[in-house]
Amino acid sequence: MRLVDDTGFDAVDAGPIAESWRQQLGTPAYATELTADQLREALGLAYRDAAPKRRDATTQIISTWQDPSNFHDWLRLYRATARFPAADD
Repeated sequence: MRLVDDTGFDAVDAGPIAESWRQQLGTPAYATELTADQLREALGLAYRDAAPKRRDATTQIISTWQDPSNFHDWLRLYRATARFPAADD
């Protein structure tokens, strides 16, 4: 964490490897540009059961695109998908 701090970034301890799912596709922390405080909040908003459903839905949507190579479209979709409340999954 000191190395991250030394390079000018804010380090966030996201917990043990067993909690790494909180940063994967389908969670609010995935593919984002957040402050350290916002990242901590996003990690806390992740729902374990919802993440794979969101990941699979996102992958399905992308598979229908005529041109799936636009990285910015992918990011917008990832970010929008992760914002839905878990109750909607």
